[in-house]
Amino acid sequence: MPFVSLWKDGFPARRGQTWFTSRFHFHLLAAACGAQGTALVINDDYYAVKHQSLLDAGTGWSLTPVHATAACTPSGDPEFRDRAESMRLSKLQEAESLYPIRSATSRRRGGGFGSNPRAGRA
Repeated sequence: MPFVSLWKDGFPARRGQTWFTSRFHFHLLAAACGAQGTALVINDDYYAVKHQSLLDAGTGWSLTPVHATAACTPSGDPEFRDRAESMRLSKLQEAESLYPIRSATSRRRGGGFGSNPRAGRA
């Protein structure tokens, strides 16, 4: 899938689809959109661990080793879509607490990246 297509048209996954992918992020995003699938593991030392982390998170997908003679039956957990949304909201809340959004007025008064708020204080 060319990057330009993703940028222009968005990620094409949706509920009811079946995906076969070796890519971690496609596994994550397709499962979060409600698609079922199988992750093709092309490197046991690296990709197997990454895909396993998504299985542990509950995607319900199957794993197929690259040297298998046949792909495992694609699967998925229909509840993962809701869990993924809950995880997204939790991470968004965490990010906003760590990196609060400041108004344009406060940015103009100084501060921000690279500034020292204690400079000039006795």
